[in-house]
Amino acid sequence: GKPQEHDGRVPSRRPSDREVADSGVRREEAERMPWFPSHSTVCDGRPCAPGEGNLQHVREDTPRGWRYKQWTQPYIHREAWVQARSRDVPHSPDEVAVYGDAVALAKRTALDGRVVVTSGDWDYRELVLNFVLHAHKLAYHNTLVLSMEAELHSDLTARAIPSADLSRSLAAWNETCLQRHIQAARTERHVAVAAMLAAGIDVLLCDATVVLLRPVVAELAAIPADLLVQRDAWPEDPVRKVGVAANAGFYYAHGTAAVSEFVLSAVRRGLIEFYLRWNNIGDQYGLSFVMADAKMDAKADGGAGGGRRG
Repeated sequence: GKPQEHDGRVPSRRPSDREVADSGVRREEAERMPWFPSHSTVCDGRPCAPGEGNLQHVREDTPRGWRYKQWTQPYIHREAWVQARSRDVPHSPDEVAVYGDAVALAKRTALDGRVVVTSGDWDYRELVLNFVLHAHKLAYHNTLVLSMEAELHSDLTARAIPSADLSRSLAAWNETCLQRHIQAARTERHVAVAAMLAAGIDVLLCDATVVLLRPVVAELAAIPADLLVQRDAWPEDPVRKVGVAANAGFYYAHGTAAVSEFVLSAVRRGLIEFYLRWNNIGDQYGLSFVMADAKMDAKADGGAGGGRRG
């Protein structure tokens, strides 16, 4: 998955003026930067502290406080190369070899046909554990984690927390346009959820940064909708179109083949809408666009058609 020249070699030259400009830094900085983003779980022979194993962005002081500078890259960006990468989902939810273990775990963990799901990598281990412990306080022992790295899976398994090891399926995204680790990790979770939905399991998917403070699962399950999604204000196009966007980090989905396909269509749309090198939320773009399209289709049909609506 490394950026290569047309003959297959990893670049050993100086970055071009366009590559420097696309990276958002001065030439002297670009010439010291690596050619591709990296992510590691081991730092100086020990487990990396959260965030330590990633390339660091430049920080800047703003009226709202210090933040990472949005328009810069910690590695040399090659726009044409990224845009030439595959925009296909590298595996489908029905691939038993990929998601068989995750679906089997969901079936064992489910209560009343439902699971509470979060995801994370080694960087997010403290957030993941915090999420699970709060879920357990609410007696949500049907909680499981989609572990994007083997280290997190091993740690959770040692704690007797249900975990599905998706490290191999995450690696398959290296051949796509999603070159940043976080881009792939955010997207892979939805394909795994789609596999569970296709198996007839209801899923409440939550970002690991969510903290559940009161029981919500039964309440959400009782609402007559196939898919319930938290509102958001980004991206702008769906907001202009239907007045709201969808947050890809909190939704309740009923386990049907139709909902599974809808979630997968959001993943596909996210890969199509991916066009900004700094965009880490391609999954939210995809979900927001397909939900906006579905709402417009329902309006065109007069809101009729029976069945439940998201």
